[in-house]
Amino acid sequence: MVSNTIKALAAAALVGVFVTIFVLLQSGTSGGQNNAADTGKTMVGAELDRSQIETIVKEYIQKNPRLIGDALLELQRIEAEEEEKRARVAITSNFEKLAYSDYAYIAGNPKGDVTVVEFFDYNCGFCKRAFADMAKLIENDKNVRVVFKEFPIFGKQSEDAARAALASVEQGKYFEFHRRLLVDPGRANKAKSLSIARDLGLDVEKLQADMNSSFVNKALEEAQKLAFDLRIQGTPHYLIGTDVIQGAPEDLYDQLVGRIAQVRKEGCGLQRC
Repeated sequence: MVSNTIKALAAAALVGVFVTIFVLLQSGTSGGQNNAADTGKTMVGAELDRSQIETIVKEYIQKNPRLIGDALLELQRIEAEEEEKRARVAITSNFEKLAYSDYAYIAGNPKGDVTVVEFFDYNCGFCKRAFADMAKLIENDKNVRVVFKEFPIFGKQSEDAARAALASVEQGKYFEFHRRLLVDPGRANKAKSLSIARDLGLDVEKLQADMNSSFVNKALEEAQKLAFDLRIQGTPHYLIGTDVIQGAPEDLYDQLVGRIAQVRKEGCGLQRC
């Protein structure tokens, strides 16, 4: 629901627009009928001052309050279209790093024909909920690539978990590690990560050393920069070609399957998807 503050701002903006249009129209009319260059006055200047015009406009808006809602809806539509266009440009210019980076883990078929990129945080409740859909997608579609981008936005504990998961790549256990961090109850942090590492039979000492490796640092830095360029502010965030799915809707799996099918049918507008 639109707040009263936004409504007030919209009303003020509408008043300004109407006043400007009113003055310009009247100025144009008076210029056509009588050259006012000598007197420096227009018809509207002679007959109405700004406060009177504002009163007229405010009274008109009060009698037609739907104007505010209509204006806000149109503004939101325009902004959404502009943001979608900007996002597509950003995705296109960064697609190789998004989908084919050396600093990210690829699940599913590494040579698959369509790539799904997921930005996530191990302490994001919606990411945890969405994991079942991602696992189902990987299981059912043998020709999809899924690229995981660690994007720890919930503080130091999330970063420690992301570092541990990325460090597990070196020991060939990333997906199992990733699954446990999302599925196991409790908050993901360093202690939990090391406990999972022991359960999976990893070399814990090596894992801790690799948590600060060049690979891990570059993976996190790259994901952070990509998220900034794409203006990603929350997790999970999915990319299929240049299409975007924000959050974890109840029908996430169906949406992913539908977008993937569309890319396979129509392409994604890039050299490779």
